[in-house]
Amino acid sequence: MLSRALKFRNALSHLADVEESYVSFPSYSEWRRVEMLSELLKPFSEITDLISGSSYPTSNLYFNEIWMIECWLRAHANSSDQVICEMVKSMKLKFDKYWDEYSDILAIAAVLDPRLKFEILEYCFSVLDQSTCKRRLANVRSKIYKLFGAYKKNRRNSSAATTSQGETHDVPAGYGGFYAFFSQKAVGSGKSALDIYLDEPLLDYAAHKKLNVLHYWRDNSARFRELATMAREVLSIPITTVASESSFSIGSRVLNKYRSCLLPTNVQALVCTRNWLKRVSSNG
Repeated sequence: MLSRALKFRNALSHLADVEESYVSFPSYSEWRRVEMLSELLKPFSEITDLISGSSYPTSNLYFNEIWMIECWLRAHANSSDQVICEMVKSMKLKFDKYWDEYSDILAIAAVLDPRLKFEILEYCFSVLDQSTCKRRLANVRSKIYKLFGAYKKNRRNSSAATTSQGETHDVPAGYGGFYAFFSQKAVGSGKSALDIYLDEPLLDYAAHKKLNVLHYWRDNSARFRELATMAREVLSIPITTVASESSFSIGSRVLNKYRSCLLPTNVQALVCTRNWLKRVSSNG
């Protein structure tokens, strides 16, 4: 709504000049505030589209988006507009609580993207605070190895069926012996599947922009075994159990299961009436 208002700023100005009854044209300071708010809220709009209840993206995409929001909040914490400063202050309190509770699992999900791994964490953490970057990386590394250890311990119970099917999955005829030799050589090196995965170079992000990470781990299940099982389950974690449309739209509180057949004009009337009543009660 804000971006559309800015787009038609000149048209609204012309309307104010020719239509005497139009008295709601914003002042210069209000337009300036709209511009700053639009810039501030842009990353929130983008992540809202990302976590939309209709697309259900894999969790490797969340870390970078959440990190971008923290960067934006920091950048606007000392805004020249007092209203925005107060907004950011309130938003930062809620954000910090969320980040403290979920940053580890979001970071692990990013590491399980072969285009990102620990390199994305090192970059993001260093931008936020260079002095705590190594400590944060070490924390995530210990958590992912601990989680991987649990999957290794439960491999026979939880993933034996998956790995047994994956051992010969998609191996071309005539290459079975070579693949077994290659796999055994990797095991004989003394490195775990997680060590091997992390030691391999990153996939080029530009060349694999549309990579489906779930398909990647499915196709590499024979090579990484219990790590592939862990990756598929971590990457399937939803960032929210509530559709973003319900969280950000007043329509969810107007159109419910009892009033889902209202005409658009009636919905608009209900929303307007609610706004008028709220204004009257606040003025009273």
